[in-house]
Amino acid sequence: GIDTNLKTIETKTSHFSLFAIFSSKALEERDFRPAERIITPGYIDGLNDSAMFDSLYDDFEIKIFDITGRVVKKITESPAEWDGKDGNGNVVESGIYVYQLKANINGQKKVISGVIAVAK
Repeated sequence: GIDTNLKTIETKTSHFSLFAIFSSKALEERDFRPAERIITPGYIDGLNDSAMFDSLYDDFEIKIFDITGRVVKKITESPAEWDGKDGNGNVVESGIYVYQLKANINGQKKVISGVIAVAK
């Protein structure tokens, strides 16, 4: 576990290993936004099939809305990825979709929104 008061990290392993802990820069909102702004789900080329929301591991919620404001997909588990499908597993229609990401970022609850275009 992690003890922030004692500034220690403790874990058990089943083998002898050497570990190192490094500090990292504080994550910014752009670190969580998907790089993919246009996705083409369902194509057999394997390119741009999904949008990845990086740096999310737990305690997050992503909602994908269509242009009428209806939630078409809710993502709460890693990997934080939208494959262009609705909650029933069907590929959504071509169009613009709004994502709303709620996550704990640098110790603060944040809401990040943006758009993803789906092209079929």
